[in-house]
Amino acid sequence: MSIITISRGTYSRGKEVAEKVAQKLGYECISQEVIAAASEEFNIPETELASAIHDAPSISNRFVYGQEKYVAYIQKVLLHHLQKDHVVYHGPAGHFFVKDIPHVLKVRVVTALEDRIRLVREQAGISRKEASKLIRKLDEQRKKWSQQLFGVSTWEPRLYDLVVNIKKNSVDEAVDFICHTVAIGDFQTTPESQKAMDDLVLSADIKAALIDIKPDIEVTGTDGVIHVTTTVPESQEEELIHKIDEIGKGIQGVKEIKVHTFSSVPYGD
Repeated sequence: MSIITISRGTYSRGKEVAEKVAQKLGYECISQEVIAAASEEFNIPETELASAIHDAPSISNRFVYGQEKYVAYIQKVLLHHLQKDHVVYHGPAGHFFVKDIPHVLKVRVVTALEDRIRLVREQAGISRKEASKLIRKLDEQRKKWSQQLFGVSTWEPRLYDLVVNIKKNSVDEAVDFICHTVAIGDFQTTPESQKAMDDLVLSADIKAALIDIKPDIEVTGTDGVIHVTTTVPESQEEELIHKIDEIGKGIQGVKEIKVHTFSSVPYGD
């Protein structure tokens, strides 16, 4: 059992690759379904969630925090899907959310620019110049998005276990290569790796529950012991810890909440 995340640039045939990999392995294939599920669970329009996971953040902290909140909601929903195993995910950010989970094969699909331009022109009926401009704009947005939220460009090869160039391989060859790699590599689920995934899911649940009251929180956890780290003015520390403790302990699987705070100036100063 394994999980496969497939990252790709716009019009790089990554969706086609993902669907064929899932079909060949008998895995569930998901992408936009995550946005729809998060929209329903958190009562937020799909367009707003999609924007949060695609568009470059504003330089304003207020808007960055709003985007991070939506990303936390999407992360929670996605991780619950991936927790079931036997999944291929080909939407944004999957490789960031599960970067430390051993039984995830993180794949990047790349395609030559000219092939991407041709595909855009076929689908959108626009000129070569317009297609090239569109692709470059979308790529730049994605780079800024990942750099702002995760501190690294989504194009960075070290984020992936496997980079597949469609120009050098047909789609079917790429599919075979991915399926072969996940079978022979160290990507099979073990009790230890499943426990790591379960801990990650619970941490995501806590973050999604808390981020509305404190957008800059960091959450980690092991065996139900949750560590929440954030900054807070000293005068508000006791009240914040009480809120976090009350919300956190209401979530199934939480045994203990440990809050770690650092002093900050009051909001608005």
